[in-house]
Amino acid sequence: SGQVAPDLLGRYLFVQHPRGELYVAQLRDIEAFTGETESTSDGASYEPGKISVSVKYNQPLIDVSTGVSGRSSCITLRGGDVYLEDTVEAVRNRPGILARRLGIMPENAGDWDNYSVAGRWMWIEGDAIDRSRVEQREGKASNSRGIFSYSDYMFGLS
Repeated sequence: SGQVAPDLLGRYLFVQHPRGELYVAQLRDIEAFTGETESTSDGASYEPGKISVSVKYNQPLIDVSTGVSGRSSCITLRGGDVYLEDTVEAVRNRPGILARRLGIMPENAGDWDNYSVAGRWMWIEGDAIDRSRVEQREGKASNSRGIFSYSDYMFGLS
């Protein structure tokens, strides 16, 4: 998970809803986790590349499994630049708000469970930022491998 997170920074997450809405966010803030705690979601043990949406404190969190099936390892998408029609909203360090801006709510969290992150409903495209631009800070959870982000690369411009 600690190797996957920085490789996704700068890439674009696309979320296609069944009614046709398409949401897009450039990923800017991702936390990596390995191992289990009391609050680890079941989806952290899915095969690599599977999405799970857990709900914590009534906030939906988008997780992508990164390890071996049956072993807890995942990333949580914490922030990004969300493209909304004519505007861009910067969501930082707010994983529940990011999921909501992408149209994923607590009441529909189960609809996204166990899909491939390279699938029809959600996928990632684009190039990652150069690793030299990645910032890493410590996460609070005992199983956090770090929070990876970048702040000097705004809206795809250098």
